Amino acid sequence: MCISRPVALDSVFQALDSNDVCWCLLRPEPSHEKGDDVDLLVAASDLRRVHQLLNAVGFARIPAWGHASHVFFVGYDAPSDRWVHLDIVSELAFGPSFTVKTAAAGHCLRRRERTEGAWTLHPDDGFWTLLLHNLLDKQALQAKHRDRLRSLAGSASTDNPLARELDGFAAPESRAARLLDCARAGDWQQLEVFAAGLVSTWIGRHRLKAASAFVEMRLARKMSHLFSPLLRHGFSVALIGLDTADKTTIATSLEASLPVPVRRTDLRVVGWIYQSAGRIVILDRFAVRPKPDLTLLFDSPPEPLHERRTEEARTRGLRRSAVVDASRDPNVVRRDVLALIWSAYCRDQRGSPAS
Repeated sequence: MCISRPVALDSVFQALDSNDVCWCLLRPEPSHEKGDDVDLLVAASDLRRVHQLLNAVGFARIPAWGHASHVFFVGYDAPSDRWVHLDIVSELAFGPSFTVKTAAAGHCLRRRERTEGAWTLHPDDGFWTLLLHNLLDKQALQAKHRDRLRSLAGSASTDNPLARELDGFAAPESRAARLLDCARAGDWQQLEVFAAGLVSTWIGRHRLKAASAFVEMRLARKMSHLFSPLLRHGFSVALIGLDTADKTTIATSLEASLPVPVRRTDLRVVGWIYQSAGRIVILDRFAVRPKPDLTLLFDSPPEPLHERRTEEARTRGLRRSAVVDASRDPNVVRRDVLALIWSAYCRDQRGSPAS
């Protein structure tokens, strides 16, 4: 387990637990400094509710088709200044185009265990899900998983549902018992040899199914690439109380930091076009109509009092606004701005097509 878990991820776990969602970590928690996805297994019956709960704690769904049951969310962890990526599945499927489907999800969730504030897989299930992920998905034994696999191998059994699924198509020399022996011995080279054979054996026995799934996945991903901007939720932010140079600095930092496309413009001209295409639009001029989704008033003490009051008066009656102390360290201001924008963006996603 990772001891440097982001606060945002703790919020996710607490929200799922307090709402009685059946979930667990699908793989060991990654080193969040590397930016790896956090993989969660969630009961299919809870999946729709999970989308709403994640929006409520500051995570937005990233629309993507062609990934089987996988759905993706991202949230901002202000204390560490990192984005947390969630990859959520409701079924366990492996291999090319996720065609090696299993019925083991319910079994794994029933046997989950509590470890350091999170639900984790039973060691037996953890071994087989991690091994099949490496062998069938990656076709390699990733170095970051080897120690974990060897540790879990001592608790693994060939009577596991995932092991039985494997034995249903594997050649005699690469069945579950042989793979388990290799993992216990740390024979990663032999396991990688078996990986290629397992995939080719599966495809050879299910040629039509594999070909159909491959074409369907490629088509879905191409469609996703074309239409995801329309599914993505657009959002507009007005920056008030900054000079042109400071607005440019803030807008540039947002473009580099936010995980969705950003465009700096004037809403009264073309901003609505970019917003309808799923972008976060940064307005560098104040526009009362149409009202922005979020207005940030940057309060700088040296600014003449009457000018600040004029800007404050103009923001009254807007949909949502917040005051940002611009006199602090620029990096602190940037984090506050990111957190405010992302929180409002996630709240606006509730009920949108992408959520």
